[in-house]
Amino acid sequence: MSKRILVLVLFVSSLFAAPASSLTIDFDSITTTSSFSSLGLSSSFLGFSWSTGWGSNHVSAPVGLAFGVGLGTSGDTSARNLSGEQSLFIEFPSVVSIVGGFFRPLDEGLVPATTIQMRGFLGGALVAETAAMPLSGVWEFLAAGFGPVDRLEIRSDAPGTFFGIDDLRVVSEPVLPIVGLLLPFVLRRRPTR
Repeated sequence: MSKRILVLVLFVSSLFAAPASSLTIDFDSITTTSSFSSLGLSSSFLGFSWSTGWGSNHVSAPVGLAFGVGLGTSGDTSARNLSGEQSLFIEFPSVVSIVGGFFRPLDEGLVPATTIQMRGFLGGALVAETAAMPLSGVWEFLAAGFGPVDRLEIRSDAPGTFFGIDDLRVVSEPVLPIVGLLLPFVLRRRPTR
């Protein structure tokens, strides 16, 4: 009888896992055009770690877009690769799934990127990647649909080319309580003698 109660308790507790939550990273809380490091955002923006090379692109002083036309898919700010870095990285404090994001080349006075790709890593190993998407002069959505990952790489076709990023969509993975992980061990049948 006590084993049945334990199984019931473990099963019920596993139902109370932290739910998945969705986040759209739109960069609109940044109100200037600058590098993430000079703004003090490299290790703190939204609680994620951002690699060197991330920059914001605000309508007040746009880079790579004529007069800020089409600066972002929403709001007044998008992100960009600051100095033509081929890859930008985001490290997440816990695992997430990557839904996708909007990208476009930055071409006003810059060498525009011609393709963009997203790659997901878990524990340092590459676990998923999208095909390289050709970029045009407008914002286009690149669907990723992969996870779980703890690091995202956004990669252009070549170093020295420039691209914009907006409305990255991520979903946190649900977290099961530790007690729920014990359920399979409790349910395992022991051989009879």
